[in-house]
Parts: sequence; structure tokens; C-alpha cells
Amino acid sequence: MKEMISLSNGEWKLMKLLWGNETMTVGQMVDALAGDTDWNKNTVFTMLKRLEEKQAIAMVTTRRPQQYAAVITREEAAREETSSFLTRVYDGNLKMFVSALSGNCELSQEEINELRDMLNQAESRLSRSEER
Repeated sequence: MKEMISLSNGEWKLMKLLWGNETMTVGQMVDALAGDTDWNKNTVFTMLKRLEEKQAIAMVTTRRPQQYAAVITREEAAREETSSFLTRVYDGNLKMFVSALSGNCELSQEEINELRDMLNQAESRLSRSEER
């Protein structure tokens, strides 16, 4: 079974850059984050090494200077982060999460309709799997 990848806030910043670009050098990442962070090349390099260890990114060895590319998709990372959050905070109880979410913010009619559509699709998938 594949191990879940948990990303820190800083790692999310780097991953978002890599998801938006095919490859990037350390210098390009430092420049891109300059308005948001005060990270230098050593900081970015250290975080990239952690992301490599987590198998979230890979160094592109055919290019100089060294460039990095995302190995996991944004959707994979978001799915794992959501699952981890739901388990940590709500003991895996989606109903408690939705209740907290809907009670703490105003939902537009469009958002309510989208949520209803998602629930209808989930119910349809459940019905199909029970028929098998």
C-alpha cells in the first residue's frame, strides 16, 4: 500500500509552483516566492530534499541547472490531505465536518446545489455498487 504524503504549509507553496510549471530550478522558485516568503536558496533546497524523500517531486537529471518536477498531482495531494484532516479533526466523520462547515459560513444557493449534486452522485455510486 502506498504511504500517504503529508505536506507542510511550506511544501504546499513549492508544490503549487511546480504544479503550475513543468519544471523549475531552485533559483526560479526563490524568485517566484520572493513576494510571499523570505526563503533563500538553502531553505528551498532543504524543502525540495524533503519533498524528494516523500516522493512528491523528482529532480530532472537531464537538465542543467538542476530542475525539479512534481511527481504527484495536485488532486492526489489534496485527496490525501483532506483524508488526513478529516481523520485527525473529525475522526473520519464526514457528517460532522459538513455540519461544522455549513454552520460556520454562509453557503450560496449555487454552492448548496453543487453539494446536493455531489451527494446525489455519491448515492448513485453506492446504489450501483450494492447491486453488484
